[in-house]
Amino acid sequence: MVIRRFAVIAAVVCMLGGFASSSVASGPVSYYGKLQASGNKLVGSKTGPDKPVQLKGVSLGWSNTGWETARFFNTATVNAMVDLWKAELIRAPLGIGSNGYYIPASQSLAGAQSNLDRVKVAIDAAIAKDVYIIIDWHSHTAHTAAETAIARTFFSEIAKEYGKYDNVIFEIYNEPDSTSLTWATLKNYTEQILPAIREHSDNLVLVPTLRWCQRIDHIPDPIVDDNVAYVLHFYAHSHPITGQVVSSGGIPGETAASRPTFRQAVEGTLARNLAIFVSEWGTTHADGGNGANFDSHNAANTDAWMALLDEHKISSAAWNLNNKNEGSAFFRAPANGGNSGTTNSAVAAWTAAQLTDVNAMTASGAYIYNMLVKHAETAEWRNPATGTNPHKTAATANSGLKIAAKRDAVTFTAAHGGAISEVSIYNIAGKRVFTQSSASSAQVKWNSAATPKGMYVATVRFNNGAVVRSNVLVK
Repeated sequence: MVIRRFAVIAAVVCMLGGFASSSVASGPVSYYGKLQASGNKLVGSKTGPDKPVQLKGVSLGWSNTGWETARFFNTATVNAMVDLWKAELIRAPLGIGSNGYYIPASQSLAGAQSNLDRVKVAIDAAIAKDVYIIIDWHSHTAHTAAETAIARTFFSEIAKEYGKYDNVIFEIYNEPDSTSLTWATLKNYTEQILPAIREHSDNLVLVPTLRWCQRIDHIPDPIVDDNVAYVLHFYAHSHPITGQVVSSGGIPGETAASRPTFRQAVEGTLARNLAIFVSEWGTTHADGGNGANFDSHNAANTDAWMALLDEHKISSAAWNLNNKNEGSAFFRAPANGGNSGTTNSAVAAWTAAQLTDVNAMTASGAYIYNMLVKHAETAEWRNPATGTNPHKTAATANSGLKIAAKRDAVTFTAAHGGAISEVSIYNIAGKRVFTQSSASSAQVKWNSAATPKGMYVATVRFNNGAVVRSNVLVK
């Protein structure tokens, strides 16, 4: 349909029944709703239990004060990841190790608060953009008694503040790195943290697994909770899907021959009806592409991993938004052809051209950027008129539902009857640019002359529950 200087009639896609949740969304959260583990898949509270949800996004780096990654914890760069890189998910790691970390008793209260405030900027920015946000306790030692107590307090407070938002996902332990840690210890930690969250929120919680969250295959006694998924991390150069998972001294009786491949580990866990979430992954060596491993980006191994995640609808966040001189950073360091800027304000001032310049990206960053942009082309929430929402059916030829446009007026007719309750128009990114409630007539004025050229989606909701949609091309 073209709106601007002439009229045209378009066939539409309609939905019968009162599924208010399937209206065109401004972002994935408005479309899918709160994430819920359902067997070995994640589903949305608005799209129903029969439709698996797969999200693709990015992870920020450590939030530690003074670290290179800290300068990316600002609204501008989060917005850029959503608008330009098409991320549906942002991960905000609260750094709990090394200098500048968040442990109030171990440094000045002001230092700890600064770290937390930085993470909250990212959380607020993601919520404002209507995307999902992982609040990550980014630690390697969370299971220790002293840290567990602090983590429990943190998650109680953060769940009280943010647990009401459908956007929020809680990741309670980034990567246990002890070679001798047992599942019993991780389960004990999880069972201490979960009640602190559940007091305020029933949102999705990501549960850690052994050895840098690579031993997804070893969950002998699953967590008893209605909404958890188990964490898997991988770095494609070091961890091909056909390679064996890393060994663990915390698994009794394990031998080299008994360790599964990563593919077997993933598919074996799914076969047990447990949901998996890849909250961190990279294309490089497992050390992040440091030093001699800077050029360790492995496209072939990463392609295989992406195919596996897509096959099983597993959500993921890529590591990491940074311009440090390491291969897993999205952007090259300024001295190596990257964008200028080594402060928060300088990074926040990067232009759209800089943020999408693949020449300023590492090989890993360019791969991730291109993958996310390509995924956006078929993401259901971005394409509601042609998506695969299970509640949506195609209009029949004699349904009597149609949308017509003439100049800046949009005319809606419904032979089946029913008054119009709402008219909305969304841009291709899913942002609503026009809305009018309780339309008293079948014609609504929309000043498209002031609207940028491009494809839009018009949505008409009727009081009887029917919803009509049509693509709208503004020339």
